Amino acid sequence: MVGQEQEESKIAPRAWERQLMVEEHSPMLRKYAQRLIGNADDAADILQDALITILCHPRGPTHVEWSAAWCRGILRNVAWHLRRARRRCSEVFVPVGEAISEAAEPHVDWERVLADRDVVVKRLAGASAEAMELIYRRYWLEENSTDIALALNKTPAGVRMKLKRLRSELARTE
Repeated sequence: MVGQEQEESKIAPRAWERQLMVEEHSPMLRKYAQRLIGNADDAADILQDALITILCHPRGPTHVEWSAAWCRGILRNVAWHLRRARRRCSEVFVPVGEAISEAAEPHVDWERVLADRDVVVKRLAGASAEAMELIYRRYWLEENSTDIALALNKTPAGVRMKLKRLRSELARTE
């Protein structure tokens, strides 16, 4: 039993060990976040997200020497997530000049758009409640597979496979 406790302590550090690690590495992480982002407010937000992730992560480094690199890696991933989210958001909004020029030249075939919409509605009509929940969470709420898996008590890989099967069924159903 003692050997099992020692093995578990290597895999998942206790809460107080994580707290000490966070306190030790916070100044270094603050500087790293500022260097990655540049904006002090965004750097503070990223640091806060990274620290929460570090404290709540189910696994951690097995050696003390690896803790700084592990913490920097989590901070870097959080920063990249913010950059990708901003890029997605900026791609969604079209500059006003382009929107006005497109509005002046209507080129949308509304009959085609409505027909495509009807096809999607017909294809989704036979979907199960679980499939509809997956589609709603992924494409309407824009949750990732990990968030969906937590909400539906499934594994992220299972969610990804189910979504892949649903997409292929919707694509081939006529």
